[in-house]
Formats: sequence, structure tokens, C-alpha cells
Amino acid sequence: MVDIPLALLNSIETQNCVLFVGAGVGCHFKSSDGAFAPTGPELCKLLCDKFSIPYRSDYSLAKIAEFIEIKKKGRKELESFLSSTLSRLDPDETFKWITSVRWKSIYTTNYDNCIERTYQLCSNPLQNPISFSVTSDIRQYQPIIDVPIFHIHGYLLSGTVPNIIITKSDYANFRYRRQMLFNSLKAEMATASILYIGYSNSDYNWEILLAETLEDFYPNSLPQSYRVDPFSDDMDIEILQGKNINTLKCSFNEFVTSISALTVSSFTTDTILNSFKKNVPPDLLPKYESAPIPMTRLLNSWEYVNQAKFSESPNFDNFIKGDAPNWSLIANGKYFERDIESELYDSILDYATTSKSVPTVSIVLGSAGYGTSTLLKILAVKTVIEGAGAVLALRPGAQILEGDIEYAASIFPCVFFIVDNAADFSSAIERAVHMLRESKKGAFFLLGDRLNEWHQSPNRPRGQEFQIEPLSDNEINRLLDFLGHYNALNKLDNLPRDIQFSIVKERHQKELLVVMREAMENNNFDAIIESEYRGIGDDFSKNAYLYVCSFYQHGALIRDTMLSELLNVDIVKLYENIKTTTEGIIVFECVDAARGHYAARARHHKIATVVWERCVESGQKEDVIKNTIKKLNLNYGLDAHAFELFVRSDRIVDCIRNLEGRINFFEQASKMDPTSPYVLQHYARMLSRSGQQKLALDQIGNAINKDKTVRVLYHTKGKILSELALNADSIDLGRKYLIQAEGCFNSGIALNKRDYYSFESLASLYYDWSRKLSDQDQGEAADYLSKAEETISLGLQTVLNKESLWILSSKIQSYLGNTPKSISSLENAVRTHSSYIIARYILACFYRQNKRPKDALLILESVIKSNTNEFRAFVEYALALLDNGEPYKKAATILELSTLYGMSDPRYISVYGGVLFLDGNFGEAEKVFERSMKHNFPANELYEIHFKPLDPLDKTKILSLTGEVITVKSGFSLIQPDGYPRIICHASKYRGTMMRQGMRVSFVLGFCAKSPIALYPTPI
Repeated sequence: MVDIPLALLNSIETQNCVLFVGAGVGCHFKSSDGAFAPTGPELCKLLCDKFSIPYRSDYSLAKIAEFIEIKKKGRKELESFLSSTLSRLDPDETFKWITSVRWKSIYTTNYDNCIERTYQLCSNPLQNPISFSVTSDIRQYQPIIDVPIFHIHGYLLSGTVPNIIITKSDYANFRYRRQMLFNSLKAEMATASILYIGYSNSDYNWEILLAETLEDFYPNSLPQSYRVDPFSDDMDIEILQGKNINTLKCSFNEFVTSISALTVSSFTTDTILNSFKKNVPPDLLPKYESAPIPMTRLLNSWEYVNQAKFSESPNFDNFIKGDAPNWSLIANGKYFERDIESELYDSILDYATTSKSVPTVSIVLGSAGYGTSTLLKILAVKTVIEGAGAVLALRPGAQILEGDIEYAASIFPCVFFIVDNAADFSSAIERAVHMLRESKKGAFFLLGDRLNEWHQSPNRPRGQEFQIEPLSDNEINRLLDFLGHYNALNKLDNLPRDIQFSIVKERHQKELLVVMREAMENNNFDAIIESEYRGIGDDFSKNAYLYVCSFYQHGALIRDTMLSELLNVDIVKLYENIKTTTEGIIVFECVDAARGHYAARARHHKIATVVWERCVESGQKEDVIKNTIKKLNLNYGLDAHAFELFVRSDRIVDCIRNLEGRINFFEQASKMDPTSPYVLQHYARMLSRSGQQKLALDQIGNAINKDKTVRVLYHTKGKILSELALNADSIDLGRKYLIQAEGCFNSGIALNKRDYYSFESLASLYYDWSRKLSDQDQGEAADYLSKAEETISLGLQTVLNKESLWILSSKIQSYLGNTPKSISSLENAVRTHSSYIIARYILACFYRQNKRPKDALLILESVIKSNTNEFRAFVEYALALLDNGEPYKKAATILELSTLYGMSDPRYISVYGGVLFLDGNFGEAEKVFERSMKHNFPANELYEIHFKPLDPLDKTKILSLTGEVITVKSGFSLIQPDGYPRIICHASKYRGTMMRQGMRVSFVLGFCAKSPIALYPTPI
């Protein structure tokens, strides 16, 4: 029996022990020579045999691997051989002991999955293994349920790009990232014991591991550590003892036999989980009792709004200054209603009263400061009060796990997930929706974000979009009533109501947050925030607020421990110093209840942006950025998120005043995340913005070499090459760059047919090149204009977000109108080449806009007869028919021929539905408009007016109708026109006139993709 130190036993019993696992312990794989452990020497022999290298015992694994990578087969072949070899490992019975212990964490220098395999083979493990590697993204885990396994040299069997650390070059390249890992080890494990198994004192990995651990803990001693090694000599034992590492001179089998024979305390899984029972809402206690582990994990990421703290004090004062409302404020009705609220709530109730076999997604979109976060909370509380189902709101700093979604959907008959800043989680939400759809389970996802960020997010789930508009007149009145009721009008209080209304009205195109602060304090919003910053009591607190704002302007939270490091004080001193000076200005959120971790934010992104942009000198900004990039630790999820935002933010990077400083910033970022192609992509973008196109090409080339499957890399390279093409002194040289850029954009399109960025950039390149040639070669210039429109045409058939393509097409038409030579060249091209479809379309647009509908019809006639996929040509032909006095029925018949791609385009639907409506075919028109809802167009495209018909009796005027107002609601009204079905008007007040039931009005008729719209109503 081995004498097990009591301190080690106590550490294991209290889940305060960290396990380090080296090679060759507890596992083996079989070969023709029998079963043996995958130690370093054994792997060296296998590699030498495989790649025909003479074996020598003094060759290290790192040396052999580097030789294979450089001189033999290459990296992929090396990793492929190791993957296939190490995938055959099996744990022995002794090694399975590790599943009977609750570890604080497990670290390993092994590339294999033997540890994970051990947990998989155990029928009742105490913990669920979650694997990470130094080169992979760190995901959220629940410390009570999960045990994190850190593969600090990479993980071959992770299912992603391995990026293992095996060659000497790898150790150099990943030195900074490994240092971050040991920094987190120091922070998390400073009071834990460490148990090393599988490392001999002559092991190369052990030497590096020990050196890095000692370096990171210096000048403090290592935590009490223990090492199992039967072969250590007495001198080694004494040396390690001086470093606080006790050596147990025994085999791993002997160690396990001895420790298993000892009595272990009753500090079991149930004991630990039950300590969290007090945090479980009463409604969920029965479900917790039956399945404590998944419930604990769910509640660590999601707040159960049904039993939120509705009774706490409402944070009204901070709310009207820009902070998010707490649940109590919403539950007590201390807010004013937005026009869109009732429509959104109806969609929630519709889901609650229908079948729950499929997931449903609704997205609330608005500009920053429009009140999206508040609206989400209002809808969440109303859903709870109505008893419609279980409501779960994603906690700040948490991640969306598919397992949580599936579990919640299985235990709640009707569940609603509320996610703010949803663009950050778009891919995870899409995976969760797909998973629910496949398993035929239902859930309602209510998502919110800024309009532009949501539409730029990749792999976002499709759903119905609701857009928050600027304050309407009714909303302004409700806002004034709300502020007046709670005596919060401040400087507006003594003014007449019409003056109050006028003051807010002047600002109604601004964010709600800005309107409220400016109206109450009778000052410019930026000046208010700047004054607030200047009023902070001391420089230390100002610096703390500045660091918080540098993060939160992008929506990122900053860990309190990192903030204390940046300010060079301990965490206790940090809270003491800013407790009173930043009260209500810096807000601390609990981002991990299980571990008691907190992070700081400002009240609002907009406020943080004003502080950063207005209140700080450029030199101070640069210092903040440089200090921050050095302290970020990508082994923390919050830091990894902030790092991504900092690197991709042009405004942040450009705060560094000289090119050398920016290059240093990205060199540092590349060391922190050496496998990321995205860091190099933004490095290239920075160089391109600085006019260093050749250097930018080198960096984007390196990025593509790291991952040839990333579409956006080709787009960035195409943009850089476009700059070189358009700015080249020689046309011939520029043309060569243009051909390369063209290839890059086409590569991006090949990777994703719905990539509107590549379509728009390629079309822009053709357009700009045409303009460059306009004074030199009119024929080639006209050809490239046609190429631009052809690219737009192809893009409109496949991309989801068509706005940028339509804008570019309009830009081309405007350009043509001012360049008669280009029109002449196009006319000549059409005469010479009758098959030039796009050239005919461009000419037709020009003719119709210049009141030549007959010429437009003539030029498009051949296209209409032979190319039904060119739906834009059919729209132009139909509009030309109407301009030429032809009946609506004829235009509708023409449009019906091109529905294949046309019915996926909002402009086509607007015109097609409009002519059917005007022809009196109201039922068919309604069916056409209904198709727009099936395509889930972005809100800006769905509601944009694409078609205003001309008056048949006077082609110089837009068609006007008269009718009676039959319904007036908050923010809209319904009008019954003479001879037509009722039409919606997106206003209840126009030019100071309130709409009222029974009022006779005239209005201009317009059509969007959703329906006919009554525009500019005027009493008659």
C-alpha cells in the first residue's frame, strides 16, 4: 500500500483537485507487435517507421514531427496518421478510476480521446466531460455538472481542424495562447491541489509543462502538487519537493489501489447539487428533483421569468437614464406602450393557442436606443401574466446550448425563449431551431437586435420580422403621459403640452433613449453624457468607466477580475474605489452563478459609444486599446467575444494613430489566436484602409492558406484586388488585377450562392471599371456595365437580402442618364448582338424613365419571348405597358409568365400584386401578397413602397383614391376606398390631423410586398 497524503485525499473529496494526465498512463492500443501504451518513444518509433526515417532514441517527438512536416509528406499527412493511430486507444480498468472522482478540471498534453472514452464507457460517471483545446473556442460549461478537459497541445479527435502543438515551431507559435491558458489556470486553481500522472522526469512535455507552470505562478509558489512516478531518483524527488511538488514513488496501479481503499467522505454529487436547490424557483422544484443536472445547467444560462423578482424595487431612475429595466419595473407597468407591441403580443398568443409541434421565430429589430431590450422584457412579462407558458430569458454572458433548448422543450408544454442581441447567437439559434424541427418539438423564439447587425449575421434563423419605427405621434403623447405620471418631465414640466410635444417631435427621428434624455434635461444628448462622465469623482473611477465603455460600445462585458488587472488593484479594492463614484453608471452582472463570476457594463451601448467618442483624448484611447489587448485571455468566453469585436472594429483599430502601432496590434492579436484566419483578414483590411494594398494581399493570402473554405476571405481579397485594379496607373495592369478580383468574388459566390456581399462587390467592380474606361473605350465600358447588371440579375435570383443590389442597379441607371455616350454604346451593342439580354434591360429602364415607353417595349420584346427567368425585364415591360396606356390585365398577364424567380423578389410581388388589385382581381392579388410572408423578407424590404401607379387619365400624376376611415388604432388606421377593399394606412395622424372613424379622406395609392398602402391621407 502507498501512503496517500491526507491533504491530497481531502482535496479530492472536496472537488478541489486538478488532474494533469500525460502520455502512456492507463491506456493502450493494439498492433501486430501486441498491446502497448502510446508513450512519446513509442510514437516516435511509429512515425519513423511510417515515414521511412531512421530511428534514434535521442530524437524527440517534436523534432521528428517537424522533419516530417517540412521534408516529408506535410502537416495533413502527419495529423492524419496520428489521428488514425490514436483513435484505437482503450482505457484500462485502473484508468477508469478517474470517473469515480469529481475533478475541478483535467489538463492533458495528449492528443487522443482516451480520457473522453473513459467517461463514455462509464455507466454512471460523476461528471460530464467537456473537451477544449488551446486552439479551439472555449465554450460555457457548468462546473457542478461538467468537468472541463483541456487538451493544452491540441485535440486530434475533436471533429474540427486539429491544429495540434507537436513541432518545435508550434511551441513557438502557440506560446502566447498557452500562456493565456496557464493564466486562467492560475486564476481558477490557485487554491487547488494538482495531481500529475503519466509524466516521467525526463519527459519533454513534462519539462515544458513544469517550466510554464512555475513561470506563471512566479513569484508565488505552486499550489500543493503531487506526482505519481515509480522511476524518480532521490535527487529528482528532493528538487521537486523544493518546488512544492511531492512525488509518490509508485505505479499508477498502486496509487489507485491505495486511494480506492481509503474511506471517502459523503461529499457526493447529490450533496453538491442540493447546495444549489435554494436557487431553483419553486415552480421547477419537482422537475429539479427528478433531473437536477439538466435543470441546474438550464438555469445557469436562462432566467425563469415566470418567477423572476417582480417584488424588488423598480430601477426607475436608472431606467429613464438609459439602463435596462428590471423585471419589477415592467411588472408594475412603469413604461409606455409602443405601437408595435400589440402586433407582437398577438403573434405570441397565436403560438400559445396553436399546435406546438414546430418552432416559431419572431425577430424585433430597431436601431440602437430604440427600446428593443425593453420591448422584449415587456412581452416576456405579459406572456407570464397571461399564463401562456414558460418564459426563459438568456442571461448576460451566457451561451445557447442545444441541450438546454431540447430539455426545456421537453419539460414545458409551451416554452418561450427570449434572446437579446440575438445576432451574437444566430448560428446557435439556427441549430436549435433545426434540432427542434427534426424532433417535432415546439418552442417560440422571441429575438431582438439592431437591424443592421441582424441582417449581417451568418446562418440566422428565418422568421417574421417586426421593425421598431421612430416615435409616432401617438407614442410621443404616451411618452409624455408616462413621464408626467412619474414626475420625470424635469425641465419640460412647466411647459404647455403642445410645446412639450413639439420639443419631442423635433427629435422623433432619433433613438428613444436620446429623445428621453434630451427632452427631460433640455440639452443635447452627447453633452448630457459628457457632463455625467466629467462629474465622476476621481480619475481612477473615470478610467474604470472608460474601460467598461470601450467594451460595451460593442455589447461586450468586461470581467471584474480583468478590470482590476487593467487598473492594477486587487478585486476587493476595485469595488471599494468605485462603489459610490460610479453608482448607476457601471452595472455589474452575474455571468456565472455557479462560480460567482461578475462582469461590468455601461447602462446602454449608445451611452458607452458617446463616452468613448466624445469624452476621451485619442492618446488615452490608444493606451486603453493597447493595455486591453495584452490582458485579454481567450480561455474566457467573455474575453474571446470581446477580442473578436475589437479585432473586427475599424473604429477601434483606427484609434491607434500610426501604422506601426496598428501593425503591432494585429501582430499581438495573431499571437493570441494563431490559427484564426479572421484575425489575418482584419489585419489585411486595416492595411488596405491604410493604403498598403500589397502588404494587405500578403496577409489575406496567409488567411486563405489557413482555411480555404471561408467565403468572406475571398471577398476581402477581392476588395483589395479591386482597389489595386481601379487605382492602377496602367489599364493593362489594372485589368490583370480585375481578373484576379473577379476570380475571388466568384469563389465566394461558389461557396455560398446567397452571398449578396460577393454579388454586390463584383457588380460594383464592373460598374467602377466601366466608369474608369468611359473616356477611353466606350465599347468596353458598355460591356462592363452590362456585366454589372448581369451580375445583379443573377444575384437577385438567389440572395435573400436584395437591397444593396437594387441600390446599385438604381445607381447604374442614374449614371446612364447622365452619360449619353454610354447609352449610344449600349444601343450599338444591342444592334450588333441581339442576344444581349442585360443590355436590353438597361436600355429599357433608361427609355421608360425618360418617358419613352414604346421604345422600352420594343427593346424588351425579344427578352419577354425567350427568357422568362429575367423577372426584372418583365417588371419593366409591365410598367412600360401601363405607361403606354395598356390595361392592367395585360400587364398582369405578362408578369404571370415570370413567377419562378419573380415571386421571391419584393419589387416583383409589389408590382404583380398591385396590377391584379387595380384590375379588380382582389382575391388573386391577396394570394400574391401572401407569398411575401412565406419568404420572410427583411422588414425594410417588406414594407418599402415599390409601386405607385400612375393615374390612367393623367399620366403625369400618381393615382389617388378617396374613401372613409373605418378603424383607427395605435399607429395605423384602415380606410375603405370607393370601389376597392379596405386598405391599411400606417398612420393614425398625418400632418397634424388626427384620423377618426367616419372621416372622408383622399390618399395616394402605393404597393409594398405585403399589401396595398394608403399614403398621405388628406381630409376632404
